Amino acid sequence: MPAYLPTLWSPTNTLPALSQEEIHLWDINLATTPEVTNLLSTSLSSKELEYAHRRPEKLRSRYIASKGYLRHLLGKYLGIPPGEIRYIFGALGKPALSPEFKSGLSFNLSDCGNKGLLAVAYGREIGVDLEQLPRNVNERAIAQKLFSPSEANALNAAEAEKLNESFLACWTRKEAWGKAIGRGIHYPMKNTPLCNQLSEPELQYCFANDNWLLRQFRPDSHSVACLVGSGVDWKMSCFRWTLMTATGAQ
Repeated sequence: MPAYLPTLWSPTNTLPALSQEEIHLWDINLATTPEVTNLLSTSLSSKELEYAHRRPEKLRSRYIASKGYLRHLLGKYLGIPPGEIRYIFGALGKPALSPEFKSGLSFNLSDCGNKGLLAVAYGREIGVDLEQLPRNVNERAIAQKLFSPSEANALNAAEAEKLNESFLACWTRKEAWGKAIGRGIHYPMKNTPLCNQLSEPELQYCFANDNWLLRQFRPDSHSVACLVGSGVDWKMSCFRWTLMTATGAQ
């Protein structure tokens, strides 16, 4: 049965100071009003807007909210308008801030349904993944194909009522790890055992002679998530941004 670290989300309308020993984690509500969606869209790049307008209306507003809040919060960290944020992309598409900003700031975003999670840190690689509960998937078939034999066996031993949650807890570990190393899901999952002890919400993992820390948590009663960061000397600080309103954005 999965275990989770406790999380206390602190509502705030000011940006907390980010230390080298922290990863800031932001809970973002993507179910915005039309007014907020329009305001957020003004900061998006032409490519982001083009992509947004190719999506169905419901998905379009979520996409705009996700990308707009990302720009809004990164702009707060950098002290620049959100529309001036520029990205570069890794070989498999992981975004990062353009080197021109010389900030040392890293970030990673995950969204599912109406919820988004944004992780921000200085001087370390990070990855976050979020899944809503429940999710209609063939847990055992996917585990057999993608997970290590020991992970698949552990999942097969899960109680029926905990199978979906156990699978998704493991999946968030796998995907957050892949995002942290810039590979997404395109890495040898079978050879990367991260889920043998789901009852332990923290896992230290060594990769390429570097130590990494994995932390499993539940943002709310309807979702499961995982945060991965390079190094083992960091703490997770959780916030909920409250400055956006139906009538304005700052």
